[in-house]
Amino acid sequence: MNPLQTFRAEWQGIGLTITWRDGLTDDDLPIGQMEVMSDNRVPLPVSETGYKSGIAPCADVAAMGGPVAFALDWLDYAAESREWKAYVEKSRQLTLF
Repeated sequence: MNPLQTFRAEWQGIGLTITWRDGLTDDDLPIGQMEVMSDNRVPLPVSETGYKSGIAPCADVAAMGGPVAFALDWLDYAAESREWKAYVEKSRQLTLF
């Protein structure tokens, strides 16, 4: 297993820590584990808690340009959901209660 790599990035004004470890295999397919965590655990379109962990084929991560590009694309894709768009709209609204 390769060492854990840690990256800092920003997505739509939200600070992120992205970690990636490759060198794993699943049925001889090289895979890696990725974690995405927002600063102060601000919700993300992939997680209400601001933390998400998952696995991905190493070839897919490399084809996207590496772990940061892969994570940002994942967030962009998930941000197209109705739920995330509703969350963003609601967070823009001021409430009295």
